Amino acid sequence: MDVEVEKSCLHRILIPSYYSPLADALFEFKQKIEPLKSTMRNRNIRTLAVIVEDKTRNNPEYPQFLAELNKLIDQNGRIKKYLVIAYGTHSKHTTAENERAYGYRNLRDMETIDHDCNDNALLRDVGKLSTGSRLSVNKYVAEADFIVTLSSVSPHVFAGYTGGRKIILPGVASYANIRENHSKVILENVGVGILSKNPIHEEMTEAAHLLNVDYSIQLVRNNSGELAGIFADDIDTAFNAACELCNEINSVTINQYSDVTYVSCGGYPSDANLYSAQRAITTAASITRPGGIVVVFGEFPQGMGNEVYERSLHKSLPDLLNLQQNEIDIGVHSAFLTAKNFSRCTIILYTNNAGTSSEFINVHSMYDLQRIKQFINDRCGLEHMAYFIPNGSNIICKLKEGSKRSVKRGK
Repeated sequence: MDVEVEKSCLHRILIPSYYSPLADALFEFKQKIEPLKSTMRNRNIRTLAVIVEDKTRNNPEYPQFLAELNKLIDQNGRIKKYLVIAYGTHSKHTTAENERAYGYRNLRDMETIDHDCNDNALLRDVGKLSTGSRLSVNKYVAEADFIVTLSSVSPHVFAGYTGGRKIILPGVASYANIRENHSKVILENVGVGILSKNPIHEEMTEAAHLLNVDYSIQLVRNNSGELAGIFADDIDTAFNAACELCNEINSVTINQYSDVTYVSCGGYPSDANLYSAQRAITTAASITRPGGIVVVFGEFPQGMGNEVYERSLHKSLPDLLNLQQNEIDIGVHSAFLTAKNFSRCTIILYTNNAGTSSEFINVHSMYDLQRIKQFINDRCGLEHMAYFIPNGSNIICKLKEGSKRSVKRGK
């Protein structure tokens, strides 16, 4: 869509330098997984679990890539193969959605396992975490002789990055494990692109080690959504290399905060609902001055996307921001992050979906660009400074060290 912004106000469009996609992604994938043969050699493998992401991640190459994996690990049909969908707390796919996501032939050749974090019969205890909690994961993963993970790495609102260890916790873990992990959003060092001393990331990594993942494949996309890199190795090596590339090709550096930041979620599935839009909103809010305005463009066909999240947002800002860790449940964790953003900025949702139109906290839904423009001018003045982010779900914005941290506030 076209958006008209005053030229004098538009300071910069935040797009990372273009990074060329892989010329032949399928060929690259085949090359990367070739070492898997030697890794599997001399192992008495009767059952093998391939863990994949669900539809909330954009992986259009999955059908082709899974077909190649199938060929490599077939061994004359002697191995029982499970395709485990790492839903975490997300909703189960329909049969049609599975066929679109993973390919009909792959579903025929592998037994599909829909992970359910609330089904105790489907969970197995695999050991104790350093927190003292027991880790329970999907039994088809826990009991497999060999585990392969296939996931994508992109900026994440509190785990630093998606992918890697995240496909285990929360992907195939129990609800209790997921809740305890996500309750750490109130602690320090959680945020987009942050791994160092990030307690959420550290626990996820510990869970992956406890399970002992055998082989991990990580995909990285450029800011245009094109596949830019494939990494395959042990889970730490592959994930760290993928994070390094993701940070390199999807980061931009700014010199100062804006008065106004316009941000698109980057399309489906990142704008499936407001719950899914947190990466884009958090990125935009982080580079907007306190008291500024963030305009979020998204379709949000599923409205808020989570009942607990929606109910939580009817609480006052102080109530949300002062929650204790033991009060943070799934959905509440995202409401807490939303409250942090909304306490910093006014958020305007540009959407025609009535499911996001209720005005809670200081969020406004407006499906009228002229009205938004007038609102901004009234609040920030005619000489405000604005950034524009075309894809807020796959970008890391960094403030240049020693740069000016505030701008003219306008009216």
